[in-house]
This record gives sequence, structure tokens and C-alpha cells, in this order.
Amino acid sequence: MKMKSNKILILPALAGLVLQIAGVVFAILAFEPARSFPIDVEVDVPIAIEANFILAILTFLLGTILVMFSLESYAIRTKRKTVSALLAFLGPVGILLSSKFKTHPVQQTEKPVKTEKDSSVKKYSLAGFIFTILISLAFVWAGYLWIQRHNFPPEIPPAMMQSNELLAFRRLGQICEAQKQYILKDRDGEGQKYAKFLVHLWTSIDQNANPVNVNLLPKKLAFAMRRSYALDGYCYVDIHYKNSKDPTIPRYEIDHKKEFAIAAFPISNKKSGLLSFIVNNTGDIYAKTLESVLPDSQIGLFPFPADLVEDGWKLIRNSNEMREFQKGLIYSN
Repeated sequence: MKMKSNKILILPALAGLVLQIAGVVFAILAFEPARSFPIDVEVDVPIAIEANFILAILTFLLGTILVMFSLESYAIRTKRKTVSALLAFLGPVGILLSSKFKTHPVQQTEKPVKTEKDSSVKKYSLAGFIFTILISLAFVWAGYLWIQRHNFPPEIPPAMMQSNELLAFRRLGQICEAQKQYILKDRDGEGQKYAKFLVHLWTSIDQNANPVNVNLLPKKLAFAMRRSYALDGYCYVDIHYKNSKDPTIPRYEIDHKKEFAIAAFPISNKKSGLLSFIVNNTGDIYAKTLESVLPDSQIGLFPFPADLVEDGWKLIRNSNEMREFQKGLIYSN
């Protein structure tokens, strides 16, 4: 005996809601390097963020299918419009709204005679049809991106690269000024010193691990230490080691009570910018075109050169000198 029920199918709906919530969480974590899932963006995987985001979308869509199945079954049994199943995209809110749709009672009439022509007419679900179209478009879009994968990331024009370089130069000057203010005060109970990490110029911690508001840099710049948090094509990296002028002596750790060093690297070498930059406690900013830039997992190991000039770094004093220096560079489009 077939039992009739006007209730939404509970188990598929709950399973769908769990998957939808998981998809949203995965999408958020995809752009959080410290908590990314399932691929850690700190490893040398060029498309880690994109892969995590695609997984998030697929998880959300799978949950949506289950919720849509429940809503459509409920709509059919209660004689509501099946298009209400599209509310599945709204998760629990969609389930609540679908129950508000009005029923459409069927008037009792004489049973029509079923003809061969009528039997060939198939019923279809409007909600399922629209969902199929959306999924098909998504696969077409994904296929197009796959075909164009060799052109990713898209090349930016030379004028944009030069603009990125100029912004990086100015931001290093901003960081240098913040460091000069930071050392004037003992902010963490360890004595007056320069910030060892860029983020400490935004917020630091004391000896009891309590947060200390600093606000010498905006949060976006203070967190731009890796490619995923980059600003205008550049990331800004703390330098902790310095090469010795004597080749027989190994590199040594920078004493932040006396000095600091910060570098700015293009996130896509020779694509988001040609130049890399270094600034230290003297306030002088040097620029150079590097052959390659280390991946995020190793970029913090970049050592400060023993002699910047001998190593090919060019001193840039101001924005005008920066523009003149850029004129001598070859930017390929």
C-alpha cells in the first residue's frame, strides 16, 4: 500500500543542506591560505585556489540537487508549482519559502478517454529543465576555460605592468615609514625594535599573546605577504637573512633591533611586473629584474644581498627616477 505524505522528504533535504553549507565553507576557505582545503595554497600548486573553489562549487551543486529533488517531490504531492524547486539554491530559506506557494486544486471532471496521441505526450519538470540548462552552461564555460588554460593568467599590457611597479615602489616607501614609527615604541614588551613580520605593522602581540593594535599599515598591505593576498600584482616579503661579503662566512640572521629588510616581488614574474624591489632601514629602495621568483613556500628564504650594487640592484630615489628607469626596460605584451 502506497502511503501519501505532504511533507518534504527529510533525509535528502538534510543531506543536501549539509552539502550546501560545506560548499559555502569550502568556497570561503579556498581564498584563505592558512586554512585552505583540500589543497594547501602554500605548496607549489599554481591553481590551488581555483581547484579548491571548483570543489566547493561541485559540493554545493550536489547538495542543491538533493534539496531540489525533495522540493519538487513535495510540490508534486501538494499540487504546487514545480518551479518552486528552484528555491533549492537558497538552502534552508528556499525550503521555508517553498511551503508558502499556493496549492492548485484539481477540479473533478469526467475521466477523459486516453488516446494514442495523448499517451505520446510526456510531462516534464520546469525546475529540472532550468537546472539542466544552468548546469550545461556551467560545463560549457568550464570547457572554454580548459581550452584557454595555456593563456592563463591573461597577459596584461605594458602600461599596467609599469603601474604595478610604481605602486610597489610607493608601498615599500610606506612600509619603511611605518617601520620608523614602529621602532620608536616598545609594543610587545621585548624592547624597541623593528617589526619582524609585515603583519605586525597592522597588529602585533605582546608576551602574553594578547593582540596589540598598531595600525601603521592598512590590513590589506600588511597581509600581502603571499601571492594569494597580493596587491596590484605584487606581494611583499619579510627578509630574515643577509648574505655576508666574505664568501667563506654563511649568511646570518638580521637583527631587528638594528635593521630590517622588505622585498616586493611580482606574483607572476615578467607578467604582472618586470621589477623586484628591496628596501631596508636606510630607506633606500633598489630595483632589479630577476630571472625567477621563488614559490610561496620558499619566498621567505630570499636573502638580502651582501652588496646590492655589485649584485645588480639599481637605487631608485623617487617616482620620477622610477619612470625613467622603466623607459629602459622592454615590456612584452
